[in-house]
Amino acid sequence: MPRHSQGVDDVAPVDLAGRHCGTRAAKEEAASNGKGGGTTFSLNVLPTKPKVKKSKMGWKRAAVLIGVHVVMVVHALQWYISGMRNDGSPRTVSPIEPSESMAAIELGEVNAGFVLFAGAILSTFLFGRFFCGWGCHIVALQDFCGWLMKKMGIHPKPFRTRLLIIMPLLMGGYMFVWPTLKREVLKPLVTWVWGADTYEHLSPFIGDAVPRPLFKPNFIVEDFWATFPPVEIAVPFLLICGFAAVYFLGAKGFCTYGCPYAGFFVPADKLSVGKIVVNDNCEQCGHCTAVCTSNVRVHEEVRDYGMVVDPGCMKCLDCVSVCPNEALSFGFARPAVLKKARTPEAKERRKKHVVPYDLTVAEEVWVGLTFLVFTWFGFRGLLNSVPLLMSAGLGAIAAFTTWKLVRLFMTDNVRLGHLQLRIKKRVTVWGVVFVPLAAALFGLGVWGTTVRLSREVGGYWDYWVREGNAFAQDYVPEAEEKAKALKAIEHLKRGDAISEGGIGWSLKTPEVSRLAWLYAVAGDKDNCVRMQERVVRLIREDIESTSVKGTRRTRNANLAEAILRLADFYLYRGDSPQSVEAFLLKEAVDEEGLGLVAIRVGYNVFRATNNAAEAEKLVRKGVAMNRGSEFAHAAALSQAAQVLAAMNKGALARPLFEEEIKVADEALDQRKGLDKYFGRGRMSHLYPHDELRLAFGHFLAASNAPESAKEQFRLVSAEHPLVTQAWLGEAQVLLSQKRADQSVKVLESGLAHRPRSAELVSMYARALHAAGRSADAIKQLEKWTRLDPRDQTPWLSLAELEELVNGEKAALEVYLRAEKHRGDDPVMVMEVAEALLKAKRNGEAVEMLRRGVDLPPKSPAFRARARELLKAAGLTKEAESF
Repeated sequence: MPRHSQGVDDVAPVDLAGRHCGTRAAKEEAASNGKGGGTTFSLNVLPTKPKVKKSKMGWKRAAVLIGVHVVMVVHALQWYISGMRNDGSPRTVSPIEPSESMAAIELGEVNAGFVLFAGAILSTFLFGRFFCGWGCHIVALQDFCGWLMKKMGIHPKPFRTRLLIIMPLLMGGYMFVWPTLKREVLKPLVTWVWGADTYEHLSPFIGDAVPRPLFKPNFIVEDFWATFPPVEIAVPFLLICGFAAVYFLGAKGFCTYGCPYAGFFVPADKLSVGKIVVNDNCEQCGHCTAVCTSNVRVHEEVRDYGMVVDPGCMKCLDCVSVCPNEALSFGFARPAVLKKARTPEAKERRKKHVVPYDLTVAEEVWVGLTFLVFTWFGFRGLLNSVPLLMSAGLGAIAAFTTWKLVRLFMTDNVRLGHLQLRIKKRVTVWGVVFVPLAAALFGLGVWGTTVRLSREVGGYWDYWVREGNAFAQDYVPEAEEKAKALKAIEHLKRGDAISEGGIGWSLKTPEVSRLAWLYAVAGDKDNCVRMQERVVRLIREDIESTSVKGTRRTRNANLAEAILRLADFYLYRGDSPQSVEAFLLKEAVDEEGLGLVAIRVGYNVFRATNNAAEAEKLVRKGVAMNRGSEFAHAAALSQAAQVLAAMNKGALARPLFEEEIKVADEALDQRKGLDKYFGRGRMSHLYPHDELRLAFGHFLAASNAPESAKEQFRLVSAEHPLVTQAWLGEAQVLLSQKRADQSVKVLESGLAHRPRSAELVSMYARALHAAGRSADAIKQLEKWTRLDPRDQTPWLSLAELEELVNGEKAALEVYLRAEKHRGDDPVMVMEVAEALLKAKRNGEAVEMLRRGVDLPPKSPAFRARARELLKAAGLTKEAESF
């Protein structure tokens, strides 16, 4: 019997009952009429011996891929066990996963995943896609699923489309190129052509452009699982990207249509010199193609090109090992992009070659749209859990099953793999089963898209709500701002969980916190408090889902801040101080990370009973509870210092700081190994004792101990020169001592490490002015405006200094430039109008003021200010018109 490659139907297919489903000729005729399932094609193989051998590489590759999974398990276990040994703080090498590269590209955090991904791409330029075939755990999963299916007699057919093949490139570009493109190209271009405010209006839809990162090592992490899905998502992910993707899309189906990393490996392979090459022993037996699990027509490629040029080849070497004539081998040759067909006959065959696509052009369009919409909106983030890779797998499967569902009602004979769904216009039992399942998957995508759209619309209205002091006791919402806030609430709540009155799934903690603020803007205090109570509840649920002590302590610190905010919200609503104190006392449980609550309770105890000893005990307890929580520990100490000062025990704060820094130093000495040198980057990130030193420095500066404060800041800057807080702290102390020249030198040292830091540039300008170098200060303020044109502070500072040095005319020019970037801000418009009045350009000033008072939030205070300015300028009649 002749052998056939995957998806080959030279004879009439037969359903499970043994009935013939039509000849190949009939199928080709139906395909030509737009009714069939695509062209089929045969593979010539030898009709007699030798038979296709079993690949010698299969067990070797399986062993390597099993080893990869063993390493992954050991890595996770080491992280978990380390939490039992290192004072409850688990530490390990960051996940060795390509997706971790996103943190390096956006935030500059060079981690193990980035090194792996960069190394894999570079190796691909030399050896081709060896990493995909021999090192990818998803490939291992697909191969295992494909092997199991073959054992069951199921031979998945590859799904061939024109559009879906480019989806990995789009996803890879979105993950790894888009952030840099936004920052380096799109934002500067939009700002230059239409102004910075235009990009700010676009940012809710395309995302903001993060500042250019400073690359720094971050190889040691504590929350190893932070970027991984929970178990309840991981298991379906394996089923979807393994069994389902292979069955519906063919062997390596996820690699072909759902893997964003393939968007980089495919182009790299086209430029690679590592290829499967052929010698003169080839007899075109087709054994190589028969065993290829990457859907590559190996025998045709080596015949026409002398090597495999298809970038789908993952260098599994199965084809090499089964060749009966030893005609194939791995070697180095010309890159595929430079390789042409090697004979006139081959060139002619390539010209006539037609790819057997399964879809018509019209079908390609709507199937491609289905994939895009469902991947980016319908499935991504579904139930707050589905990651992009899983979403891509679901999107591809949904697009395929939707196409089959449509075909089921439009075509006489329809097959799904080895299952006959419809034959001679009659739907089979398998078709009856398939219809509701395919419809359910499509409906799931529609549901997810609807929920996501509702939330996006809510975010749009939220963007237009003006920031304001909505929690002030005398706050009265403006009608227009209230209407926008209610619009945002309406759409966000529609996308909320069904139990909360929505049609979707639960909002995340930051979204619920934002809802609390929107309710405050709308003047709804009860719902504002209810949302903050929900925030506390969500954080608690998140903590309970985490079993690692160190991670739990860090999340407890977030819980403490939420509890204190809720206490303030109770007071904002009008609850009695006694009930709020009782609430805090109940929440002040003895658990690491909740130190801020204990400190607040200590202060309340002192106010209620004047018992300083008991209050001091609670304050010290709160500081100890936050040890090891980095920022939370420093925050607890700073809060403790304020409480001790309020209790007339401020003298205790300094020894308390010194004691805690000593404890943190000792803890650092115990942390041996790589994390001491690479944990957070000795040049960029801070250890807990560094955070404490910064807080101690600010405390000393406020306590009139400048020399001691400078010493603390210098200790941090010497160890971490990329940290701006240390340079700023020392410069601020020097300025307070009237030592501007020394402050300038300190800031110049800081700017040598962080030249684009807006904080350092602004302080540098201030120090230069204090040192009598006003012209240089103006240049630095100009630099500050370029760093962030939407920030009004540098514009106002520049205008003020220009007026002082060069007069009102120069200041007016600055204001007019600023108005181009901040023309939607009534404060800036008022400043520009005042400058115009000083320049006697009254007509322009009046028009500017009219525009300013009509800008949101249309505050009566702005209208009153406009009248005041006009009256001061002698324009009484114009003032009355306001």
